Amino acid sequence: MAKKNKKSQKSENPLRTFQDLHSAVADLAAHYIPRSEIKEYFTPEELKGVQKKPSYSVTPDERGLVERVVFRLVEKKDKEDGTGEASASESILKAARACIPRILVEAEDLAGIDPSNINPHNVQPFLKNAAENIAMYLLNNEPRLRKYDETAFIDALNNIFTIGEHVETQVRHACKKKINMLEDEVLDAKAAKAEVQADKEKVAGQKEALARDVAKLEADKTAQAAEKSVIEAREAELETELTEAGHACRSVTLANDTLKQRVSGLEAGKAVFEEDKKNLQLDLAQTLEYKQAEMQELQERILANEHDQKLSAAEIKDLQEKLMYAEHEYMQEIDKLQGQLLEADENIVTLSEKSAGLEQERDKAKKDSAQMREEYDALFAQYSARFAELGDSVAEWYAFIESAFAQNAEFNDNEQLQELRSRGKKLAVLVSDLIEEAKSGSRVGQDRKKVNAPWHEPEEASLPTLEDEDDRYSQMLDEVKAEHQKEIWGWMHALKENNAPYELKQKVYAKFLATEPKDNLIRCVAHNNLGNIFYEHSQDYKSARVHYQKAVAAVEQELVQNPENKVAVTRLAQAKQNLDDCNKKLSAA
Repeated sequence: MAKKNKKSQKSENPLRTFQDLHSAVADLAAHYIPRSEIKEYFTPEELKGVQKKPSYSVTPDERGLVERVVFRLVEKKDKEDGTGEASASESILKAARACIPRILVEAEDLAGIDPSNINPHNVQPFLKNAAENIAMYLLNNEPRLRKYDETAFIDALNNIFTIGEHVETQVRHACKKKINMLEDEVLDAKAAKAEVQADKEKVAGQKEALARDVAKLEADKTAQAAEKSVIEAREAELETELTEAGHACRSVTLANDTLKQRVSGLEAGKAVFEEDKKNLQLDLAQTLEYKQAEMQELQERILANEHDQKLSAAEIKDLQEKLMYAEHEYMQEIDKLQGQLLEADENIVTLSEKSAGLEQERDKAKKDSAQMREEYDALFAQYSARFAELGDSVAEWYAFIESAFAQNAEFNDNEQLQELRSRGKKLAVLVSDLIEEAKSGSRVGQDRKKVNAPWHEPEEASLPTLEDEDDRYSQMLDEVKAEHQKEIWGWMHALKENNAPYELKQKVYAKFLATEPKDNLIRCVAHNNLGNIFYEHSQDYKSARVHYQKAVAAVEQELVQNPENKVAVTRLAQAKQNLDDCNKKLSAA
């Protein structure tokens, strides 16, 4: 039937209409398709004289050939008229794949298949089975295929027969090639057999040497077993000695602890005795001093009495006159002191009034001081929390860097990355120092300048105002945060220059954006680069679009503030282009 169709195509091609093609396909399909599957598509008249389906199973190569012929047919039709439903060839091909497997090889490649599976005697069944598959395809897709010219389908059938003749020729060549290959394999097998015989003779000599080596190894094994028994016995003895030594060590440790407690008690008693001795020495010194003073006073009184007895009567008279004069001066001095006493009483009243006023001022100052301390405490608590949050970020970043070094051994040989790692350690120490200062409200870490603090230390140690403290801590926080951002930014450039894994780059960009940089252009660059990582490496276009949108928003905000910034204009164009490309990918998906 195949040859008849081919001949009619070359001459007059009597199958001019789709109905003629339909009848021919029914006649062809009836030979290879069960009657139960085709009775819904053909009339009883069309099925008269139908033969039973032969037992021949289709191969993937045959189905692939049918699929390719149909695909070329539809593709050719699309190119000719340029109309019809969108992507008609693609949609029809997808429909064909539902019943025809994906093509495995081209028809021209069948010559490379093992000739034991395909040979000149089964080429004709191959062609018939290909026609069967085309018939099934036409039946299952008849409504769709009516849009196309039935003459083109007849050309497709004839093309299959032409390809079949080519395949037959190729198979013959393949059979001949296979025979030549088998002859070469026979010659190679004979040569290999000769080599094997030579190897056998060589192995026989090696076996004798091996037997001698085995005997020697057995003797060595026996000696080693005896030595092992001796070692095991010695190990058992050492285990016993080690256990006894452990018990002795524990006893010595207990005795040592007891002695330490006794020594501590003796030292405490010694300290008490030393204190009592010191007190006794002080009491003795005071007693001696009192006795010496009493003795000196007695001696002076004895000398005074002796001197008084020697005074003459004239001297006694003179002394009486002096006594009267002294009494007169004494009375005048008493009058003067009484006047001063009255004046002092008046001053005391005045001072009492002033003291009451000072008491009120002191109470007010205490209240103001308490309120100021509360404000200082609130300020320190606020900055303590902010420094603690920054400290957590720095600590998390430092742990991330250490993990990156542990997972990427080549980082240890990179001077640039080692320098960034060192800066991260110093920054972690600095933030820890600032957290303690904010908590206590006082200076700690006097060697802070060794850590290269990014701010200027105050020259004077005068008591700052609340506003000054607020400004100082705010400046410290902003500048340390900026140092943290600079460090991560340096890592981003270093990883880009060293072709680091994109997963590591993605994490570094994400951590940088988590620090909330204020510079719009820097945020634009970071979001744009992170979007590129999602776009190029992981093909996560949704995440890439989110970051491209944030990059556009950041640079647009910069242009609102600085409309003449040419760098911002360039970056805006780049970010929008990336966003458009990403949207196209999402639409295509």
